[in-house]
Amino acid sequence: MVYTIYIALGYLARFLELMVLVRCILSWLPININNPIVNFILSVTEPLMAPIRKLLYKSPLGGPGMMLDISPIIVLFIIQGVYSMLGMVLLG
Repeated sequence: MVYTIYIALGYLARFLELMVLVRCILSWLPININNPIVNFILSVTEPLMAPIRKLLYKSPLGGPGMMLDISPIIVLFIIQGVYSMLGMVLLG
């Protein structure tokens, strides 16, 4: 039972990682934000990325002159870290 939960959380983690990567790729393309697929991807990833962006804006790395948004990289690290810690807790 615990292993099944761990596998399901793994699928969720991979899905979130894929959505963040797709969002990064979409940010390079001239795609309309009103597209339902793009809207879905934004609605899934924005709650993860907005708090990180706010923290980066306040840090010495960020601020008004921040040229590169590194929040997707940090979100990917956090997703992987949380999944690894849950694996240690659930599987012992």
